[in-house]
Amino acid sequence: MSEIINTNMTENEEIGEIKISEEVIQVVAGIAVGEIEGVSVTNSIAEGIVEKFVKRSYGKGIKVNLEENNADIDVHITVDYGVKIPDAAFRLQENVKKAIETFTDITVGKVNVFVDGINMEDESKVKKASKKVAKEEEITEELTAFDKIEEVPEEIDE
Repeated sequence: MSEIINTNMTENEEIGEIKISEEVIQVVAGIAVGEIEGVSVTNSIAEGIVEKFVKRSYGKGIKVNLEENNADIDVHITVDYGVKIPDAAFRLQENVKKAIETFTDITVGKVNVFVDGINMEDESKVKKASKKVAKEEEITEELTAFDKIEEVPEEIDE
């Protein structure tokens, strides 16, 4: 576990050191990623299954490189189908940088984003909804056509 000493202290140096671990920075970054719509931190399949039954781990898929009071962050993400990747990645970079600097007073140099996959669940939901609407339209057309059939006049007595 790597730790960094907060070097922005002036008057409190007499009291003692403040150390912030990489894991804390990972958690802050993970929470910041979770605030971006259509983006999630990439986990392995096994980690994803375990995470459903155990406490959520915000630091998975995030790597922190610390040197003195500076950090570079690598974030591996999965993007939902239909999300404009460059826009989401840029919002993610801004949000992660702001969160880490705000909560820890550590300067963030880079936030590198690696898009590892696309979550296709949304596409299947869209396809299912489209099929349902198409089927409903087909039924409506059939009913409309049926209503337009003129009634056959009753046979006249001979």
